[in-house]
Amino acid sequence: MEKDSFLMFSFSLKNAINMKRLITCILFSSLIAACDNKNDLLIQWYVEGDFMYIAAPAPGVLKILDVKKGDRIQPDALLFSLENESETQRYLQAQHQLDVEQSNLVDLQSGRRKTELDVLRAQLNGAIAAKRLAYSKLARNEKQAKSGAISEFELETHRSDYNQKAAVVEELQNRLSADKLPARDAQQQAQIARIEAAKSALNQSQWALDQMTRSASVTAQVFDTFYQVGEWVPAGSPVVSLLPPGKHKIRFFISAAQLPQVKVGKEIKVIVQLGSEPIGATIDYISADVEYTPPVIYSNERRDKLVFLIEAKTSESQASDLHPGMPVTVDLSS
Repeated sequence: MEKDSFLMFSFSLKNAINMKRLITCILFSSLIAACDNKNDLLIQWYVEGDFMYIAAPAPGVLKILDVKKGDRIQPDALLFSLENESETQRYLQAQHQLDVEQSNLVDLQSGRRKTELDVLRAQLNGAIAAKRLAYSKLARNEKQAKSGAISEFELETHRSDYNQKAAVVEELQNRLSADKLPARDAQQQAQIARIEAAKSALNQSQWALDQMTRSASVTAQVFDTFYQVGEWVPAGSPVVSLLPPGKHKIRFFISAAQLPQVKVGKEIKVIVQLGSEPIGATIDYISADVEYTPPVIYSNERRDKLVFLIEAKTSESQASDLHPGMPVTVDLSS
């Protein structure tokens, strides 16, 4: 009897121990699952910047570089200046031509005789032919500009050339149509048209020359410079990159399974350092295209995953604590 009681006690004790172990395993498994779920909501990535890349539309030698990396600049601050001898010569030529045309007007006002009509007709025929050629070139270059084959600067040069040719034609036509008017008045009106054409050419040259010097349009930090003084800078090649205040963004990738947890406008937390107060950010972009896991976050566990690019921005006041390239942890649980 005592032996049976002892066996029953041992069996009950063994069942109790097994039950305790089972409960412990269930709790431990639940804890691991909870940790895994939490870790799925913590994503590591880097801070990036929305940079402004400042370039000139025409090539030239870098003559002045008035900023360096790390400088904080204000609007209208000089960034750099290129030296382009051909643009300088075009400007001087246009200025000289305007001076000549203005001098001719003064001469006409002092009593110069009218030009022979035959000479005017010959000049008009030549001007019309030149205008047609300029229009043909302009039409061809407008098509090339749409496809990106030529720069806006080159297109503007051809447009200015056509405008000049058209102004000359208009001038000669006005002079011929004014044949019944007193010679002096007709010549003066024609010369005024020539002066306007010369002013147009001078303004175009002045604009092209001004583009060789670039200034800041906003308050910003100079993030990088790409050329040194004395180096040749191709047309459209950035010389300086600027990072305006608040132009930081958090870019990270999530799996398709995590996609339902995010939406544009959702507030998230960005952990800059462990133990520090998280920074608030707002998701403002979710890529519609799925892509393979970028190599920078490649691992055996993630190699088969397809991910979506997410971008979030912080407020300007909080962005002062962020720097491009800084590693951060994004918490999607908020």
